[in-house]
Amino acid sequence: MNRRFLVFALALAPAWAQFPRASTGAPPPATNAAAKVPAAVKAPLPGAGLDVLEKDFDDNLVVTGLPDRVMVRGFTRGLRLDDYGAVFTAEVDLVATPTVNMFSHTISPDQAREVHRRKLGNLPALRKAMREMMVTSANALTALAPEGHIVVSVRLLYQPWEDRAGLPSEILMKASRQSAQAGDIQTDER
Repeated sequence: MNRRFLVFALALAPAWAQFPRASTGAPPPATNAAAKVPAAVKAPLPGAGLDVLEKDFDDNLVVTGLPDRVMVRGFTRGLRLDDYGAVFTAEVDLVATPTVNMFSHTISPDQAREVHRRKLGNLPALRKAMREMMVTSANALTALAPEGHIVVSVRLLYQPWEDRAGLPSEILMKASRQSAQAGDIQTDER
């Protein structure tokens, strides 16, 4: 009996640690939190914020008008970097790729060829969506100087069994804000 009570009491011990401590009535020590935040973080972006651009890019990737929808696996994330510009990254699968699992133990060669064909077919739509994202960002991020940089990087995801011939691992587009507005965008595929 004593052993059960001891185990029960020890099991409840962490629960007692969760009760809030009584207030002493003294206010917490004053800190100057506003002084610790860099000015670049405090300044909002005029025009569309990064979160609006992130969502817009994700929506454009999903609704490509293609028979095979691009699957956004890692939602777009935007960063504003002082003295540089804005960087957007995302992870996508060019089509809903079948996986080896407990219900499907193998991927047939015909399935693998079909997935490869469909992914090659979706690649131009991804490039187009990325170019549109560059132009949209350049027009929306009015707080960036004309020579400020905009970068959009999309990492493409693959299964180990896939044929990756002609398919990049990453597509990176970059330009100054002014160049992106004019449609002069550098593309690097790796």
